[in-house]
Order: sequence, then C-alpha cells, then structure tokens
Amino acid sequence: MHLAIVLTGKREGNLWFSSGKEVDFFDIKGLAQLLSDKISLDNSQFISYSDSVILEEGLALVNGDNQLGMIGRLSSKIAAKFEIDSEVYGAEFPLQKLFENRKIDRKYQPISRFPAVERDLALIIDEAVASAEVVHTMHQEGGPYLTGVEIFDVYRGKQVPAGKKSLAFHLHFQAMDRTLTEEEVNRLMENIFAAVSRNFQAKLRE
Repeated sequence: MHLAIVLTGKREGNLWFSSGKEVDFFDIKGLAQLLSDKISLDNSQFISYSDSVILEEGLALVNGDNQLGMIGRLSSKIAAKFEIDSEVYGAEFPLQKLFENRKIDRKYQPISRFPAVERDLALIIDEAVASAEVVHTMHQEGGPYLTGVEIFDVYRGKQVPAGKKSLAFHLHFQAMDRTLTEEEVNRLMENIFAAVSRNFQAKLRE
C-alpha cells in the first residue's frame, strides 16, 4: 500500500480571504515533513532525487540507505500531454517502509529556561540546489545551539541572476544552560555561512 498526495491550484481555494497564490514546492514538502514528524521518522532527511520520469525538482525522503518516499513537481511533458496548465506537485510513500523506520521510543527533552536568539540569512544559490541540503548543512555547523531553521521566502526575479534563486532562512539559537552571547551567535552564523558558501557556492543577498 502507498500513500499518494497531489496538490495543484490555489492554496486557499476560492474563499473570500484567499491570497490567490498557487501551491508551490514548499507546500508539498511541508506536508511530507509533517508526516515524517507525526510518525516519528526521527533520523530521516530529504536529499536530491532525479530517478523519476514523473517528477521534476525531486527530493527523496531517506533513512540511512532506505528510501521512504519521494516528492516533486509533475513533469512538464506529462502535464502538457494531459493539457494541465497549472503546476502539479506530488508525493508518494510506501506505507510499510514508513512504519518500519519510525522511532517507537519517545524521549523527553526539557524546555530551555533561557531566551532564544533569532537571526535571518538570505542566500543566492544555484536553482538546482535543494533547500533541504542547505538546511542540513546549517544544522551540522550550528550544532546543538541551532534549534531550528525555517525558510520564509523564495525569490526569483530581477535582482537574482538567471539560473539562481534567493532563499531566506530564519535561524533559532538557544542553549539549555545559559543565554547565548552575541559573540557566540555571530561565530555560529559565520561558520554556517562559510559552510554553505563552500558546499553550494552560496552568496549573501544584499
């Protein structure tokens, strides 16, 4: 048995308060991440995936060597064949693999009594680079003090060169035993930018 998810059209439908925005890649990725979190796929991550003839801009959800599913945008050739004008995003997960790889044991982690420090980072990177890979690198460099990374903006336009995209990240830093200093957070931000610059040739967006 497989779980399939397909999204297309307006994000909020035709409701009166609708923004009119179409669904995009981050909607399908968000649903896949929510599923992963809900069933405790704690050691899973998204990596680039291009073996499918159906999906473009693909990501695979993996746990070690096990592929647990894939997400992406419906191939433009297939969309054209069926006369589909809007973008279509899909995900597919074999249910048995999902439940075989979930973590059953639950662990308690106390909430820090100390305030978090938040920073934003806007990068210009190649269109082909998956945002999940950038987030993974950020977590590796940020270590235990980097408690969260959120993508809050994706931009392609006049200020961004052809073949590139701008990704804006919201980073959360927090320690369990003290309030992090400005110098500590600055050093972590420098390490994170150095890593994404080295790995993905990323540049700061002015």
